[in-house]
Amino acid sequence: MLNLLKIEWKKANLKGYLIVLLAIVVFASVSLIITGYMYTNENMRDLVMQMGQSSGASGNIYATNLESISGTIYQFMFIFCGILGGQIFLKEYKNGTIKTLFTSPIKREKIILSKVIFYVLLNFVFTLIFVAVQIVVIVAVSKIFHIEGSAINMEVIKEYLPRICLNVVGVSMSVLLPLTIVLIKGKSEGMLVGVCIAFTVLFTAVTSSVTIFKSSETILNVFYTVIPILGVISMGYYCSKYIDRDIIV
Repeated sequence: MLNLLKIEWKKANLKGYLIVLLAIVVFASVSLIITGYMYTNENMRDLVMQMGQSSGASGNIYATNLESISGTIYQFMFIFCGILGGQIFLKEYKNGTIKTLFTSPIKREKIILSKVIFYVLLNFVFTLIFVAVQIVVIVAVSKIFHIEGSAINMEVIKEYLPRICLNVVGVSMSVLLPLTIVLIKGKSEGMLVGVCIAFTVLFTAVTSSVTIFKSSETILNVFYTVIPILGVISMGYYCSKYIDRDIIV
C-alpha cells in the first residue's frame, strides 16, 4: 500500500492546485479583513446594521468569524477538492492510465483504495492549510481592527478548534460522494465540478437556515456527520459493484 501511495505522489501535479488554493485563501482572507474594517468604521458599521447583516454585532465579532470557519470550509474547499478528484481519478480513466494500472497483479480494489487514501489525505492537508491561514488572519485582523467586546485569545480558539478540525476531516471525506456519483454516471470533470457546486449550494442553504432562521444546530451537526459517512459508503459501493464493469483489461 505504501508503494502505491508513493506512486500516486509521484504522479500528482500539485503546483497548479497550490496556486488555486492560494487564490482561495487570499479571497477568504480579504473578506475577513473587510469585516474588521467595516465594524471599526462608524459609517460602514451603521450601514451593515441597516442592512441587517450584523447579527453578531452585540457579541464577539471575531469569535463569530472563527466559528463560521466550519461552514466556510465547505463553501470554499468542497469545489477545490472536487477538482482535485478530477485530476487524481477522472483523468486516469480518460487517458487510459488506470487501465495500465489494472494490468498489474495487484487487486483493483487495492489500487482504488490507495487512490482514495491519497486523495483524502491531500484534501485533509489542503483544507488544514486553508483553516490555519484563516485562523492566523482572524487573529491578525483582531489586533489591527480593535472592536470593543471582540477579541481572540487562546481560550476562544480552543473552544471552536475541535469542531473546525472535525469539519476538516468531514470535507476531506464528503467529497467522495460527488466523486462516486460522477464515476458511476459519466466520468466527466465538468460534471464533477457541477455536482460539487450543487453540494456547495446545499451546504450553504443548510448553514443559512440555522443562522438566519435560528433552526436547531442539531440539524447542521447531523448533516455534517451524515455526508462524510455517505461519501465513504458510496466509494465502497463503487468498488464492489462497478470497478470490474468500468475497465475490461
